Amino acid sequence: MSARGGAAGLREEAAGCLTAVEPGAGALSATFLFPRDLAVFAGHFPGSPLVPGVYLVEAVRAALERARGRSLRLVEVRDARFTAPVLPGDLVRVEVAHAGGAPPWSCQAVLSRRGEVAARIELVLALEEGQRDADPGL
Repeated sequence: MSARGGAAGLREEAAGCLTAVEPGAGALSATFLFPRDLAVFAGHFPGSPLVPGVYLVEAVRAALERARGRSLRLVEVRDARFTAPVLPGDLVRVEVAHAGGAPPWSCQAVLSRRGEVAARIELVLALEEGQRDADPGL
């Protein structure tokens, strides 16, 4: 993990892998590249590294945060199904459908790499404590 370590370090490290975000109405697309030298690969798993599922969950949050321009708090992981491994150096496409309205917001994401679905994740997110939102849509 990053020098900060813990959950904050994981969050920063996953967000640092974000390469592009394309916001749309009620949806967004993003791409992530998890470089081979990411510190987490030393322990997950030695000799056969994989991107941890928690990094994929954080990728969804990071894409929404970038599109929203605000920090978001993870309220709930409603569902997370990991169907194919994401390997070091994989370019991951994240497609997110999200609901507008007042927080908390739910979103459904499909993550794919090399044309294959790697994960389906459903999250509930809210603004970080103390933040206000002038725009009720996510």
